Amino acid sequence: MIEVKDIVKIYQTGSVGFKALSGVSFKINDGDQYSEKVIDVLKVVSVNDALEAHVIAATGNEDTNIIIDVLAGATDVDTNDTLSILDDHQLIVGKYG
Repeated sequence: MIEVKDIVKIYQTGSVGFKALSGVSFKINDGDQYSEKVIDVLKVVSVNDALEAHVIAATGNEDTNIIIDVLAGATDVDTNDTLSILDDHQLIVGKYG
């Protein structure tokens, strides 16, 4: 959406994933005469916002399978992105108690 808020500024407001090619034409007046028509172009390019991964913990009894959904703690504001796990991972096994 393009909005004229005052005499010298034009604002364009976007949202997540917003991209646009907009143009506005105008003439400037000095109180006596008008300038030639000017066309300004504004190009907004969307960017891939960083995702967030949060720590997921699980507990269970010995000799049972414990399944951790590691993507359950991940969020991404770019809703069209598919989240996946990189093969470059490290398994850390430790003892408790």
